[in-house]
Amino acid sequence: MDIKLEIWLQGLGAGRAMRFRLGSCSMVPTLQMDDLVTVAPGCRCRLGDIALFQRDQDLLLHRVVARWGGWIVTKGDGLAWLDVPVPRHAVLGTAVLRERRGRVRRLDRLGARFLGLSCCLTSACVPKLMKILSALKRLGEQSWAWLSNRNENCISSWLLKIWPGS
Repeated sequence: MDIKLEIWLQGLGAGRAMRFRLGSCSMVPTLQMDDLVTVAPGCRCRLGDIALFQRDQDLLLHRVVARWGGWIVTKGDGLAWLDVPVPRHAVLGTAVLRERRGRVRRLDRLGARFLGLSCCLTSACVPKLMKILSALKRLGEQSWAWLSNRNENCISSWLLKIWPGS
């Protein structure tokens, strides 16, 4: 087992809050690369909480988006896919503070959880929205070309009626 992982597991297991510098972009915009995050031990696993759990030899810090029975489903705010369900007992802690450029923000309050959950669920729709917007843009360009050609013909015929010599 990795020594860092072992230290983390011992610290959280002893009931101590742990701090670390984030090394991933999966939680953008809520958490960014190099943010200093404080994780408190234990987890109530409320919707919108940012849970720390172990997957293989990695520690993941992702938002809780669903729960049922003894399982939770998590997702990185900046990712378009859901994680594999995790047993609740595998959750090691919850992110409670984020420090960025000297400014500290609480992550465990209702407002922060709601805003983060909204962002997280919206990011799942982004790839589909981009396809729709791209299709609408193409349709709009085709419609605009058709309308402008039609309008030019209409304006030209109207001008010929008013000024036959033009």
